[in-house]
Amino acid sequence: MKRVLMMLCLIALITGNAVAQNFTLTSNGFVDNKNEDKDYVVVEMDGTQADLYNKAKMYLLSIYRSPKDVLSEAEPDMITINGIEKDAVQKKALGMAAVSYDMNYTLSIRFKDGKIRIDAPSFTLEDYKNGNKPIKMVLCGKSNGGFGSEVINCIYDTKGKLKAEYAKEALEKYFDSYISNFITGIKNKNTEDW
Repeated sequence: MKRVLMMLCLIALITGNAVAQNFTLTSNGFVDNKNEDKDYVVVEMDGTQADLYNKAKMYLLSIYRSPKDVLSEAEPDMITINGIEKDAVQKKALGMAAVSYDMNYTLSIRFKDGKIRIDAPSFTLEDYKNGNKPIKMVLCGKSNGGFGSEVINCIYDTKGKLKAEYAKEALEKYFDSYISNFITGIKNKNTEDW
């Protein structure tokens, strides 16, 4: 009996802390982790289109300091989020952050009866804090080695080869956590009673 209880606690601990991966970052942008032909994921959820829209809106209003500056709405079909995350991607050297990129991102969420569609996020990464030139990280391209008016680094090179695994992992983790928290937040709106 003790073994069974210990095993159930272990399973609950593991699954409770796991964040499902929804998107994978490729050289063409984010794609569905289960079907790379799709640039969106669909989450099945009980509720009408209007109910799901309202729950999502309430959750999003609660997490942003100035929601009117972040959210664009087309009620009850879609909400678009234009957000900023400071220090979203960090490149470390000798255990310290050598470059810390701030991220501007856009994420659109669509609603239908019984389901929510989350479109692949788009993003830009920039660091204006280090050095005398802005440092940008692009999804796919060619790094310029610091020549020119700005430093350009890339996640994937022009041939699609991964060059900055730390950035790919940080971006996937950020958006998977964001989506997981979003879904949990909407589900919790069903059970809140104050």
